[in-house]
Amino acid sequence: MELKMNGNMTVKQYASKFTELSWVAPEFVSTERLKMSRFKEGLAFHIRNQSAAQLIFTYEELYELATEVE
Repeated sequence: MELKMNGNMTVKQYASKFTELSWVAPEFVSTERLKMSRFKEGLAFHIRNQSAAQLIFTYEELYELATEVE
């Protein structure tokens, strides 16, 4: 799974596609930590950078932070 945000994709669009692909390849997101890691890897650099300094414990928290930074 190599999904990445492209230049015109919003976090909401990226998350929707990420969720869709997660159903196809559940082994890539089998734990909360792995799911967060995979999601974060595909975020745009500036969003990923902002989330690096935050304490985030769930995928939902990461998603909310990403939408705020966007």
